[in-house]
Parts: sequence; structure tokens; C-alpha cells
Amino acid sequence: MDTITQDYYYDGVSAALSAILAFNLFVYTLEVNDFRHRLKNAYLHPFLASINKDTSSGDAASPPEPPPSSPQLSTKRYIAALVATRLGLRDALFDWFTIYIILWAIVGGITYFDADPDSLLVLWGINAIISALVVADTSFKALQWLGLYRASRFQILSDTTGMARDAVKNLLGGGVNSASATAASGDAADDGGQGNAKSNPSSSTLTAYRYQVRLAVGTHFAKFAIFLLPFYVGLRAGFFVASVLVAFGFGHAFLYCVFKARERFDHDRDKVAIGSSVFLSLVAGVLFVWGMFIVDILWVS
Repeated sequence: MDTITQDYYYDGVSAALSAILAFNLFVYTLEVNDFRHRLKNAYLHPFLASINKDTSSGDAASPPEPPPSSPQLSTKRYIAALVATRLGLRDALFDWFTIYIILWAIVGGITYFDADPDSLLVLWGINAIISALVVADTSFKALQWLGLYRASRFQILSDTTGMARDAVKNLLGGGVNSASATAASGDAADDGGQGNAKSNPSSSTLTAYRYQVRLAVGTHFAKFAIFLLPFYVGLRAGFFVASVLVAFGFGHAFLYCVFKARERFDHDRDKVAIGSSVFLSLVAGVLFVWGMFIVDILWVS
């Protein structure tokens, strides 16, 4: 945990920054998977995708055959769209980590030596409280991610933005019916949507699709950009980097556990989901109590 040194800066990782970045790792993975699943369904069942029907849940066991005039997603264009999805994710991560670093440099630089010790102590406690709230929300979502219940419409922090449906629908109808556009889609596969939009309508549609992926992933990071500003106060560069690394370490470990649980525990998945949720709830409780202790006891005394 953080400690306050005599120069009045954080000497430890930021719990709030780590928890929020780890949570964002979960949700942007779900966001990208939403794009990929809808792309696959559009490739396999283009008629259902073109009428904007959601087939990502897999409930439609025998989809109707598309009419001859329905738009088709060629194999080359499908591969190009998968590449554009990956590049859109890369663009979003580069954009928002650059923004986070700039915001930290501004706030952390201004308060590097002049941060008020009492304020830092309060922020230290709030840091733990915020991380507790994020972990608590993750404990509830773990039940959903492990398949215990379906997503509710009423969510404080949504898993996906819903942009994937329209993005894939627009990609499906973006000039793929013409023979020239279908032939041009092979060239688009090489650049992931970076081709000449004026001479290649197919490439233009892929560029727009890539931007939608970039925007959807970036939306999750944008939610917390301003919220995290107070927790950059007095946060030294080494511990800023350590906070990011801790987030990615725990985030990927949790994603791996969810993947293995969904893969191996078909019959006991409910027990695994409840056990995981209880464990995360206990961690959230400890963090919350620790944060309240710092704010209510140490600062007052």
C-alpha cells in the first residue's frame, strides 16, 4: 500500500488507478469480442446481420437462408475486418495511454514537491475506497462473466457500448455487392482499413469500421480520465508505471481464470462463480475498511 514520505508524495502504487485500469482491461476485452462475434455471425449468416438482428447469443439454431440479393461478406473482407478490429484496439490503447500519461505528467508535475500532506493522506484513503468500489462491481460482474446470469440493462458501468452492431451492419452493406468492391476487398486485407478511401470504397468502409472499434474501446477509458486526476497528486513516475503493470498483471490473471472456469467447469460453474464473487467481495471489503480507517482515524488524529 501507499505510504507518505517526508517529501509528501505517494511511495507506492495507486490502488484506484490499478483497479480502474484492470477493470477497463476486462471490459475492452468484452468490447472487442463483441465486434469479433458479430463479424463472425455476419460472415456466416449475412442476412440476419443485414436486418440488424442479434445473432451473437447463438440462440438462432437454424437461421433462414439469405435471399440472392442480400449483402455478402467475402472471406477476404472478413479477414480484413478482423485485422481492422485489432488495429482499432491498438489505436485506442495508444490514444488513451498517451492521454493518461499527459494528464499524470501535468497533475503529478505540478504537485511533485508541493503537495499538502493532509490532502495526500485523505487521497490515500479515498484511493483505497475507490478501488474497493471497483472490485465490488467486478465481484457482481464475475457472476455474469461466468455465465450465472445475463447482463441487465441497468448497469452503472456497462460492459460494451453497443457500437458493434451498427458498425458490422454498415460494413456488411458497404459496397460489397458490386464485383469491383469485392475484388478491392483483397487489397484492403493488407492494410486493415488504411487504404485509399477515394479510389477504394471497400477500404473506406473498413476505415470507418476501424474507427468505430477505436471509439468504442476509447469510450471505456474516457469514463475515468477526469475521475483519476486527484489520484495523480504526488504520484511518482516509478509508481505510476508500477500501477499500470499491476493492473495488467491482475487483469490478465483474472481474464485467464474466467476463461478456464468457463472452459472446464460446465457442471460446477455456479459454485465457481459464487466463490469468485465472494472472494472479490471480501477483497473489496478489506480495501474499503482500510480506506475508511486512513481517512477517519489517521487524518483526524
